[in-house]
Amino acid sequence: MKKLLLLLLIMPIIGFAQLRSGRYFIKLMHNGKNIQYNPSSILMLANGCADFNCPGQFFDLTMVAGSPKIYTIKNTQSGKFLTFSEDEYGNVIPGLTLQTAKTSSLNRRFQQFLINSDKDGIYSIHPRRTTGIMELFVATELRDINSGGTIVSLEYKTPDRNPANYNVFTNVMWNLIPIPIGTISRTTTSTPVVADRSQSSSSVMITPPNNNKLDIDIRTGGDNLEQRDHQENPEITVEIAGHRSIVLPNINKNQTWVNNSLHRITIPLPATVNPEDLKSITITRKTKQWNRDGLVSSDNWTVSNVAVVAIINNKQTNLANYTSARPHNKVFRFKAMSGGDETGEINSVYGWGTEVNLALSQRPTATPAPARATTVVNPIIKIETLTGGDDLRGGNDNLNVLIRLKIRPVRNISLNNINNRQSWGNFTEHTVTRPVSGLPFSFDDIEDIVLRHTGAGGIGADNWYLDKLKISLTIAGETRVLVDQVSAPIHYFKGDSRSKTFQILR
Repeated sequence: MKKLLLLLLIMPIIGFAQLRSGRYFIKLMHNGKNIQYNPSSILMLANGCADFNCPGQFFDLTMVAGSPKIYTIKNTQSGKFLTFSEDEYGNVIPGLTLQTAKTSSLNRRFQQFLINSDKDGIYSIHPRRTTGIMELFVATELRDINSGGTIVSLEYKTPDRNPANYNVFTNVMWNLIPIPIGTISRTTTSTPVVADRSQSSSSVMITPPNNNKLDIDIRTGGDNLEQRDHQENPEITVEIAGHRSIVLPNINKNQTWVNNSLHRITIPLPATVNPEDLKSITITRKTKQWNRDGLVSSDNWTVSNVAVVAIINNKQTNLANYTSARPHNKVFRFKAMSGGDETGEINSVYGWGTEVNLALSQRPTATPAPARATTVVNPIIKIETLTGGDDLRGGNDNLNVLIRLKIRPVRNISLNNINNRQSWGNFTEHTVTRPVSGLPFSFDDIEDIVLRHTGAGGIGADNWYLDKLKISLTIAGETRVLVDQVSAPIHYFKGDSRSKTFQILR
């Protein structure tokens, strides 16, 4: 009877200690910075905002049915779930990403996390695994733990896997702060969740997040970028007049960038920044202290092009386009300072080393002069592409573009054989400009744009990697960018996947 009474007394305490499903800030106990969504689908540490005006820091924690302490973690601004991954041998990959919900029962665990509490209000977060679940922690980088923009990833806390910092826990202990009752988000991705009904607070309105950003396109040349244990991954520092510099570490997210590939790094900008405030970017790749004497062979990396575009208040401003005038030269070659010599580096426009600083300045986009009122001028479409590691053959295997309009009855615009039956080789860039004939239409009439590869299936069929697509349209002297994407690849045109629909930038 005494045991039963004791159990009844303990049960309410256990229930109270259980973390409730709801909406939270995830705050690092060490410095009070919050985990924040980044448009490139990575997570970073950032300062909190006054009046809860940081929807990128809202996370919905939902307990998995029948699994105490196991939760999904959803970022409300992106509508995506915190996700980990494993290699072919079952080893967890350090990087964390935000992805759409997994539907397969086998893959759901990659979006499930054990949230463990050692004492009231202090939590550790672990990816759900069949073994060693408490060895891996959601963590920040110790080296930059107090820096804005520090990436959130996974870290082992075992002597064999992390001998230097296995007993240091300042980067893995979190406070989960409920979003007060009455808080309203105006983002379109999620309905607000009340975290704790025992709390009371006045209503707070969350203003929409600003969309200001810096797009930095970096193209690797003839020497790829590889990860090395004794080298830091490259980082970018953005110098902004009147603001603190922004530092984005690990720009390649622990991935290899193959020769001639193009990669886009997106960096959010403060709402108060103007294009003229953006002064320079610095790309740095450091060697870790223990290998400063070149004891281990280092990875070298060639950069052949750097283009920088700012999108501020929905207006695009070109800030830089660094390239070499000669095709086989380099803009910069990242090479460890220790070991080796300068042989082969003299053709780099900006030299070689571990750091390069590139100035930014406004470069207005040229637009055609407005036509006279008495002149009827067809719209002009400009299509810029970069082929990836599989070419577009040409001949009977070509690229068609379809502009779909909202106008009813249905009226679409077909632009066929964009490549003019020519082959577009691996890692080549092409720009095609064409007039668009037909009845008049406006920017608002465009619903989406479809790219279609005309190749057939079967043995010997042509497949095509599309790594970059930028489509601009000029109507009556006004030019707008309709599509602007970079990925490796954006789409692989093959087999039964011969078309890709692109939504329009609004």
